[in-house]
Amino acid sequence: MSSIDEKISTFFESKKVLISGASGYIGSNLLNRLSEVNCEITCLTSNPNLKEFLVKEYKNRKANISVSCGAYRDRSLWEKNIKNTDVIFHLASQTSFYKAESNPAEDYMDNVLPLQLLLDLVSKEEKKPFIVFAGTSTQCGIKDSQPVGEDEKDNPSTIYDLHKLIAENYLKYYCIKEEAEGCCLRLCNVYGPGPKSSNDDRGILNLMIKRGLKEEVLSIYGSGNYIRDYIFIDDVVNAFLLCPQNKKKTNGKHFILGSGKGFSVQEAISKVAEIINKKTDLKVCTEHVASPEGLLDIEFRNFVADNANLKKAIGWSADIDLKKGIEITVENFIETKSDE
Repeated sequence: MSSIDEKISTFFESKKVLISGASGYIGSNLLNRLSEVNCEITCLTSNPNLKEFLVKEYKNRKANISVSCGAYRDRSLWEKNIKNTDVIFHLASQTSFYKAESNPAEDYMDNVLPLQLLLDLVSKEEKKPFIVFAGTSTQCGIKDSQPVGEDEKDNPSTIYDLHKLIAENYLKYYCIKEEAEGCCLRLCNVYGPGPKSSNDDRGILNLMIKRGLKEEVLSIYGSGNYIRDYIFIDDVVNAFLLCPQNKKKTNGKHFILGSGKGFSVQEAISKVAEIINKKTDLKVCTEHVASPEGLLDIEFRNFVADNANLKKAIGWSADIDLKKGIEITVENFIETKSDE
């Protein structure tokens, strides 16, 4: 067991944990990791059909896992599940830029209201759980210089990012008033094994790997020269799990969660094709195509995370580089497909 695994297991032993969005991409990976610890986990999901699956999937794990179904904008869902909770991972959200632009009011109900309800309820509890909220690196908007750290002024350019920032500021406000405890981790481009993202404009690297394994041509919009920070899912899960046990350094703050290394979109997608070709009998090619009309400005950004503050606060580092991460993901998707 690594030192980080030991820290995580020791801290969460006998803890009561709540995970919203537990059946989603990050939530399912977080649940999978915590399920090996002797703790109590309540999974919140908006899909009642997943209840039986989750209970069955994790029935032989160390953790005592239960599932609660309902709408995240329903106060009663939170009210009946937060009592005596030690840690809350709030991951549930609507994640599409374009859905948010098409219906801002609905996006507010999905991305701001649930955290508002949670914070209001927590503020009335004697025992304050530590809330780790999943934000997005794009909350800061489009920046000319890289890497980007927490001191950068936020200037969101989409409704989605605006609402994520509003939700984060609600959390900080309650922390300042000492009516809640928690922090926000602003996620860069996360990839790795796990279920499909609910929106095709998210989880692009995973989407490309799955297309490549079907021997489809991998399309690169325009020159593909825009820089992204890709971070492997295991490193993301470690960061989420380390934040509550370092709350003196994380409470009331936000951190940018990325690898700290930038690759162009073209480099990343070409690396996917290269690794699939090496590991299989497939012949995957890439092609440059014109960018479709109607793309938001945020698509044409460069972003690399300055993760120095996060490293200092929780003793964390991104351990899986892009090449290794893609290799692990390709192998996992091949294995998963063979099991179907």
